[in-house]
Amino acid sequence: MPRLYDDDEQKIRAILEPVVQKWGRKSNSAENLQLFHQEVIGRLRDGGYEAQVDVTPTLAGKPPVVSIVGRVDLLDEGVEFDVERHRYDIRKSREQGGR
Repeated sequence: MPRLYDDDEQKIRAILEPVVQKWGRKSNSAENLQLFHQEVIGRLRDGGYEAQVDVTPTLAGKPPVVSIVGRVDLLDEGVEFDVERHRYDIRKSREQGGR
């Protein structure tokens, strides 16, 4: 499970939403799937996330699976997950009636 901050989920959704809208109605040709894969990986990388894309489910008529490996900055050697920031995010969310 990747170490992500609370606001990462919203950022990832914002990155993926236009890509899904763009490619969602196109045919599942090998070329389209390759271009989709490249675009998802590229946009997420530009947004600071490392991801993997599995297009195998499209063979059964299902959507591809995008898995977030982690934040690019946290994958760099020597950079640690900021536990204090994560705790702050959790407290803030609870105070606002979140989880």
